[in-house]
Amino acid sequence: MEFVTNTELRKTLGQHLSQVRFGGKRFLIYRHKTEVAALVSVRDLDRLEEFDRKSVRQKELEYLMRADAWERAKRGEPGMVRRGY
Repeated sequence: MEFVTNTELRKTLGQHLSQVRFGGKRFLIYRHKTEVAALVSVRDLDRLEEFDRKSVRQKELEYLMRADAWERAKRGEPGMVRRGY
């Protein structure tokens, strides 16, 4: 990943866009010595969003599994450890 200031990016946006689109580069954009954004390809963005969707789905699944296990434990089904909550 390469670094670019927002001032430099304003002056050379077309060049940076071409490097991202055709060269597969990624840029971390700084403003006042602070990371503020990234410039990535649409392909990279799609992969990141898919990762986020999977993460949310995985968390939902884990929650449902814990809720189901809790309900089974409350009913005293075999194999379930019942704790005094």
